[in-house]
Amino acid sequence: MRFCFLFITLFLVNLSAYGQPASEQAWTANEALLRFAGDYENDPSAISPISFGIEVDTERYLVRTIEVDGVLEAHVSEGFGTEPTFFFSTDRQTLAKIDAGALHGLTAMAQTRADDPAPMTLEFMEGFVPANQSSFQSTFLSIAFHFWTRETPEVVKLDESASRIVHGANAIAIFYDPELHSAWYHVKRGQHVNAEPKDQTNAHPSLFVFTKGIGNSRIDGTEHIVSAGDAIHVPAGTPHEFWNSNDLPLEFIILMWGFDN
Repeated sequence: MRFCFLFITLFLVNLSAYGQPASEQAWTANEALLRFAGDYENDPSAISPISFGIEVDTERYLVRTIEVDGVLEAHVSEGFGTEPTFFFSTDRQTLAKIDAGALHGLTAMAQTRADDPAPMTLEFMEGFVPANQSSFQSTFLSIAFHFWTRETPEVVKLDESASRIVHGANAIAIFYDPELHSAWYHVKRGQHVNAEPKDQTNAHPSLFVFTKGIGNSRIDGTEHIVSAGDAIHVPAGTPHEFWNSNDLPLEFIILMWGFDN
């Protein structure tokens, strides 16, 4: 299984209370992005100076951060401008969900494979080439988490209602940086994580921490029962899959590290 969860092409490569629109008619993408930018100004992990685009259906916006007298400012303007950059591409419905806290930005970008559709994707303006792939990945992952996660502390709700089907089961991306990737899985009866053989191995080690339910696993060809309280280390290159034949959902957190960046 390629449990990269977010495929980043580098040229080789319950609604929460905050931000919920009063009505669909009153909600606008511009106002939502201003809310995200305003929160980002107060985020200790915010990057400055930086600029990146956000495409919402046919609308385009540019987010630009600068420091003025030691204070971070995040500005949102219409259009991408003339300087090539990267941008997040999404639609109005998805942005409204993220704005309302019903979907996290990283989860919206989650894919099993690079060509899978996702409600939010990373795109590049024509002419944009990262000067350094490793530093760009770090910058992008930081913005993808911190810009789209509001308030302090930054909380990612682990609930089925905020998940998407990735690798065959309901999943939520928790946190990503170049050294550590993490996700939460809610595997309902009949769901099978990594049913496809081509998805069953990673080029990096993984740790699966089971927090709820009982299920089945097949690790390197051998079947095991897994249950809440178990933690299973899967070395790099080892085939692994999980499925649930019980009424109670099987839940686990996966931690991934050791990436060749």
